[in-house]
Amino acid sequence: DTKIYDALQGSQEFAQRVVVDPSALAILARGAVAAAGVASVYLNYHLGRQLFASHGIGLAAAFLLALNPIHVERSQWALNDIPTVLSIQLFLVACGLVGTRGHLRHYLLAGALVGLAVSFKYSAAFASPALLAAHWAHSQTSPLWKRFVHPRIGLAAAMAVLAFVAVTPFSVLAFPEFQRDLAYI
Repeated sequence: DTKIYDALQGSQEFAQRVVVDPSALAILARGAVAAAGVASVYLNYHLGRQLFASHGIGLAAAFLLALNPIHVERSQWALNDIPTVLSIQLFLVACGLVGTRGHLRHYLLAGALVGLAVSFKYSAAFASPALLAAHWAHSQTSPLWKRFVHPRIGLAAAMAVLAFVAVTPFSVLAFPEFQRDLAYI
C-alpha cells in the first residue's frame, strides 16, 4: 500500500512541477518528435530500398526526406505531423508484409498502425487504401470476390478502430464533442 501511495504522491508532485514549469515536459515532447523524425528518415530508406529493390533509391529517399525543409522544421517542435508521418511509414511497411506474406498478424499490425496514424491526424485515414492494394497484390490467385471481401480486411479495420479508440478515448467518452469537432474539420 505504501508503494501505491508513494507512486501517487510522485505523480502529483510531477503534475505540480509541470504546471509551475512545463519546460521539462516540452523538452521531452520535442525530443520524442525529433527521434520520430530521425526514425522516419531511416524508414524512408527502408521503403525506397524495399519498393524498388535498390540501395541507391533507398539512400536517395532518405536523403530527400532528411533535407526536406518542412520535415526538418516540424521535427524540431512538439507537433503531430512527424509522428503521423512515422506511423504512416510503419503502416506502409506492414502493408508490404501483407502484400508479400499475407499473415493475419500483418493485417492486424497494419490496422493498428493506421488507427494510430489517424489518432495523430485524421487525414491519415487516406493512407488506408494501401492495405487494400497490398491485399489485392497478395490475393492475385484468389477468386475475384475474395479479393474484395475477405475476413482479414474486416479484422484489420476492426483493429484500426480499436487502436484509434485506445489512443483517442475521448472520441467515445465525449462523442458529441468529438462529432462536433470532426464536423468542423
